[in-house]
Amino acid sequence: MQHNDFQLVNQVIDWLAQQHRVALCTVISTWGSSPRPAGSLFAMCETGDYIGSVSGGCVEEDLLECFLAGQFTDIHIRRYDGSNQQRPLMLPCNSQLDILIEPQLSLSQFKTILQKLKQSQSISRRTCLNTQEASLHTKQFNNFFAFESNTLSRVFGMTKNMILIGQGDIAQHLSQIAYINDYQVAICDPRSGYATSTETHHATSSTQMPDDFIHSQNITSNSVIITLSHDPKLDDMALIASLNSPAFYVGALGSKRSAQLRQQRLLAMHLDQHDIDRLHAPVGLDIGSHTPAEIAISIMAE
Repeated sequence: MQHNDFQLVNQVIDWLAQQHRVALCTVISTWGSSPRPAGSLFAMCETGDYIGSVSGGCVEEDLLECFLAGQFTDIHIRRYDGSNQQRPLMLPCNSQLDILIEPQLSLSQFKTILQKLKQSQSISRRTCLNTQEASLHTKQFNNFFAFESNTLSRVFGMTKNMILIGQGDIAQHLSQIAYINDYQVAICDPRSGYATSTETHHATSSTQMPDDFIHSQNITSNSVIITLSHDPKLDDMALIASLNSPAFYVGALGSKRSAQLRQQRLLAMHLDQHDIDRLHAPVGLDIGSHTPAEIAISIMAE
């Protein structure tokens, strides 16, 4: 299993290295029930091969047909809403889709992007319609995607992070699901034996105490923190640190009864009720989950 950006960038590099003509398409705006959000990517090669998606299948065939016919020669925006008299294409969902098309790509740029992805880092690529140029930027950025003043900014890599307290089967499944949803995952469990008891892909691990680990991380409004250890000594420490942070989602595994007891303990530790109300506990949507994989799905869904 590979991160979505990694797969696309790797494929683009392979095509460019073979000196094929390649175009990159990016969703820059949508209206209505569009199946793909802004920032979605679709790359196509002159061989007829392609990767990614900008509509779920509605317009990719038209994009590829136009590209193979040599119609795309510069960076421009193509709108799909049925208004094009020469090639009317009304989306089945009756929505509107604006796509920025780049018919000339830099092999060196995409190699740099791939290097960053391999290092679990993020990098922003900016494309300007006015200058017809694309550039890379490594400084800190808050938004995964933006299109302003005829300039597209799109981050490659993981811009969200998830911290899991407690190693185990649920953490294993959740880390995999989070990874393919563009989260960088870290798992913290100081208990002896737990760090190596379960093979967890796509996640870094730590044996620090949970509160120390959370304080050492760059917690932002793009962060998620979830306690899974079932050990109040670990979970409560992590929650005190988490509920005072800007993390947009904080959750705790357990039954409704354990959630009530946890709230009493947090109040006794002088945590503000407003902060406690931010806690999702029991964590996850009620979908009747029982197995670790099902519980991981319910958590990711919420």
